[in-house]
Amino acid sequence: MGYGTVIWVLENLDILLGGEWPDASGNPEIDNIIKRGKRSLPHAYFEDPILLAVEVQERMFRCGWDGLLVEQRYIGGISEDDIAEKRHLWIRRVRNGIHRALVYMSGVNRKKLTYQEWKSENRNKREVRNGALGVRKFDN
Repeated sequence: MGYGTVIWVLENLDILLGGEWPDASGNPEIDNIIKRGKRSLPHAYFEDPILLAVEVQERMFRCGWDGLLVEQRYIGGISEDDIAEKRHLWIRRVRNGIHRALVYMSGVNRKKLTYQEWKSENRNKREVRNGALGVRKFDN
């Protein structure tokens, strides 16, 4: 599930939890999800949108504090600036937290790693890539 799809699900959570498919607005990835859901036979027509919504909610809850920022931004419709002001946070902290949570929520390793393990693993990868683990880039 892509980053944009996760945002679309969050923005349409009430409709999906009601068992309906909202307008996909021409997004091919979302169109494919809806077509697959409408073709599934072994259960009621309203189950697929509900299952998708619940899956995204579960992913969001696993993100802890960053998941709360995502919820406020995309379900509550609060701007990042207003979240930062209300929570007394730097805007960069809010944006980074939302971004990290959305990447985790749309990723494939989500079931293998908790959000904290995933953040730690990605931080280590960034440090190695940037030379922050004792390897200096400009040694002569």
